Amino acid sequence: MNRLLIILFIFITFHTYCQTKFQFELDMGIGFQSEIKLDDQVLKSTQTFVTRFGSSVQIPIYDKFYTEIGLFGIYNYGSDEIDQVRFKSHNFSMQIPLYIGYLINEEWKINLGIGFENIRNFDDFDFREKYNMGFDLLTKIIYQYTDQLHFTLNSYWTLSNVPAIYNISKPKNGVLLGVIYQYKKKVKLKNKNDE
Repeated sequence: MNRLLIILFIFITFHTYCQTKFQFELDMGIGFQSEIKLDDQVLKSTQTFVTRFGSSVQIPIYDKFYTEIGLFGIYNYGSDEIDQVRFKSHNFSMQIPLYIGYLINEEWKINLGIGFENIRNFDDFDFREKYNMGFDLLTKIIYQYTDQLHFTLNSYWTLSNVPAIYNISKPKNGVLLGVIYQYKKKVKLKNKNDE
């Protein structure tokens, strides 16, 4: 019985690995939120230009369901004005997204997940302090243009409650358009002359 379980475990692991998909993704869009108040002054602009890039692994779970986990960098760039003083803001953070996905048909997929990322800048990161890490609700709609090239519509909605000062350079919400390149494993075909 133990041997049968070991063989079954090896078969399932091998089968899952063979269906695992590695992909690279680049997304760009707008980050936005409601107005922010600092020292009783209201920021005039609450938008940033967002670039998100990274890679992920897609692992089948059951039938049309799969899970996806990755590592991404997110860069936010914007300009604001407070009390007639203009300034530029930028922020770079790392994100670990974890999705549950569903294959609707051969062309369309949808993902729902949670993203974990640093709120403080890396040089200010300290586990003894508050507001080091935050998390977002993530959605992703994927159109499979070809086997390797996919287009996406992403959104993020911050679930963490953090002071407004941290939201100047990284707005609470965002909508992004993106492209995915899915790495395709090469299968070596046997040549009849080799036999």
